[in-house]
Amino acid sequence: MTAIRYVASRTIRSDHSAGTQYEVDVLTRDLDRQVKPQAHASQAMDGTTEGVLEKMHVYWHVTTAPLTGAWAQLLQEFLDSTVNSETWELDPYGSAGDSPGDMRAVVREAPAGYRERRRVRKGDGGGSDYFAFTFVAREL
Repeated sequence: MTAIRYVASRTIRSDHSAGTQYEVDVLTRDLDRQVKPQAHASQAMDGTTEGVLEKMHVYWHVTTAPLTGAWAQLLQEFLDSTVNSETWELDPYGSAGDSPGDMRAVVREAPAGYRERRRVRKGDGGGSDYFAFTFVAREL
């Protein structure tokens, strides 16, 4: 499980309210941590090299497990509510409410799109289709 805490602001579900904070557990299929150092090196005339590390950016690449309709709507609300670099919280390895100290402040950098995959199940007009979402978050 991966815990997510966000404030709903776009594509609001009928049972949710704009401006309200929600904390949900999301079943993930892939959860990859990537570190991108921001550094530069300079070389002196004698050939020695000196490196300067300015900061380390930590990114989380998340792909959900296949989700059904109500869960897909929840993920659409979350992803649309954080699309414009809004700050939200992520606990990559925890569950909602069980580890508040492990929450990390993160953003999805603008323009922060996401990928929605739909697996069509035949015969019921899309009511039992599965959806998987892929997105990237950067720790603050």
